[in-house]
Amino acid sequence: VPRPVGVPSDTDVYTPKYNLLHKRDLKQIKKMKANAIRLDPWDIHEDHSDFLQLAQETGLFVIPTFDFKQYADPDYHASDEDIRDSLWSDFRTFMRSANQTQ
Repeated sequence: VPRPVGVPSDTDVYTPKYNLLHKRDLKQIKKMKANAIRLDPWDIHEDHSDFLQLAQETGLFVIPTFDFKQYADPDYHASDEDIRDSLWSDFRTFMRSANQTQ
């Protein structure tokens, strides 16, 4: 999905704040004969249901991306068990948010 000009790469652009862009861009992507879009990682605690619903209505499959960066960061000071538990918990939250329209 296109990123608005001037929006930092670590900004979650799949929230309702960007709905007008999604309505325009997803239609254009579909007109280019695409059938799927791969997403940058998103904030697992934000609501993405509007974006997912619009993609579904447009006929586009969505390939969400889970961000493992923080778990591999050497500055992320936690025990291996805590990292594993946090990773699983966050991944479950991510999967629930990725399935909001079903």
